[in-house]
Amino acid sequence: MTLDALTERAERAESELFHRLISTAPDAVRSRLGIATARFSGRVVTSVRDDATNYWSNALGFGLDEPVTAALVEPSPTSSSQKRTLGPLIQIAPALLPADWAEICDRHALRSGGARYQHICSGDDFRQTASTDLHVGRATNAVEWTRFTMRGFGMPEEDSSDMLGPGCDSDEVQLFAAWDGDYMVAAASSFVWQDVTVLNSGVTLPSHRNRGAQSALIASRAAAAADAGCRWLVTQTAKPDPGTQNPSTTTDRAGLAPLYDRPVWKWNNPK
Repeated sequence: MTLDALTERAERAESELFHRLISTAPDAVRSRLGIATARFSGRVVTSVRDDATNYWSNALGFGLDEPVTAALVEPSPTSSSQKRTLGPLIQIAPALLPADWAEICDRHALRSGGARYQHICSGDDFRQTASTDLHVGRATNAVEWTRFTMRGFGMPEEDSSDMLGPGCDSDEVQLFAAWDGDYMVAAASSFVWQDVTVLNSGVTLPSHRNRGAQSALIASRAAAAADAGCRWLVTQTAKPDPGTQNPSTTTDRAGLAPLYDRPVWKWNNPK
């Protein structure tokens, strides 16, 4: 199966983002939350045993360096914490799913858990659409930014910030925010990997939505990506359920068109 170059760049960059955020957690936090990370032939597995949101345990990058098989989906034999969790969310680009994927799902009790759009555009195709009365710029306090963002997403503030803080404070991660006066009201970040920038973690307080904060944050991150020499911008948004809308999917107005929608598979480890 031929792997589309854009699919490969988008999938690898996202995998590296998750690995950076989870693998840099301090040893004491790793022990407290039951964190384990691993790499296998292009795949990245992150496991957080005590994650109340069941969001940070992910298996990404499948099919990039070798075909997806039933054996490839087996849990890591070196990750004891992964075996104790409900299992990672497995996300595989549709073009990389094998013909016997249905049988693999049956074998591992994999069930569909919605889908996420993978968006991408070249830096040359990005369109500036930002207009806001808020002040938008780089955030310099990683702890403040992380706590605000986790709170905005409804995630446990202390545990999440303890786990993600070091990764958010790394050279590859760029933090941005919007302020109403001195009050942070929106946040977003970008992750630079080779010639790709992953736009992620966009959140706005309900009181300040529809004021252009996220469009401005996308524009600021796109400018920073260009300064870093990146050729591609990618981002992921949740595919809305039928009859509903996700405002985040309107990133195509800036040129970030959906490349494909990628199912999320929930895996219950066998006892």
